[in-house]
Amino acid sequence: MTIDQTGSESLTTEADEKFLPLLTSDVSNGTLRLGTKPNAMLVDRDPIKYRLTVKDLAGLTISGSGTMTAAKVSTTELRSSISGSGDLIKDQ
Repeated sequence: MTIDQTGSESLTTEADEKFLPLLTSDVSNGTLRLGTKPNAMLVDRDPIKYRLTVKDLAGLTISGSGTMTAAKVSTTELRSSISGSGDLIKDQ
């Protein structure tokens, strides 16, 4: 996932077309959650790529496995956590 602070909010997903219907995204109380539908099997595939643009960003969490790159993000405080394996990268 690549995150840019642009002043607008959007999410773009890049994945094999057969896997797109199995992916989920939900916003609740200002928190975006990305995942898969129950019992979805995503095997033998290229990585799924997300591009998120935000107005403001207060925190980043990886649960499972993944890499997040926060480029062009300006904030006074950013909470982050990883549960599983992953990388959080803040570009300057």
